[in-house]
Amino acid sequence: MSQSAEEKREIIEVVAEPMEEEGAAGLGGETVRRLRRGLRPVLSGLIIDAVDFTTFHPIVGFPCGLVAGYVLATHLHFKLGHRLLAALACALYCMLPPTRFFPMATMIGLLANMRDPRKPSQG
Repeated sequence: MSQSAEEKREIIEVVAEPMEEEGAAGLGGETVRRLRRGLRPVLSGLIIDAVDFTTFHPIVGFPCGLVAGYVLATHLHFKLGHRLLAALACALYCMLPPTRFFPMATMIGLLANMRDPRKPSQG
């Protein structure tokens, strides 16, 4: 009653099916893209406020804000002219002493998110 080695061998077929994009469990690509798009302005403002809070003197605040603003504007894919304007605005913001304890950059990011005229499905 023993079977030979060839008779014991069983063939298993595997069929790969693509996952559904919408309605799939977990975070889909669209959800992650919308979440990133929504958090970018807020996180950028939070970073600028952190730089502003850590720079105690206007002489230190200006170059730190300039670098942070330029790096963030580059990360947000601004054009060169807009990068320079954003860097200058961040430098001036970090240089002003009264803004140290007021998270105005984060609030501007929140307002920019709320007033965004694009529909959530657009990029």
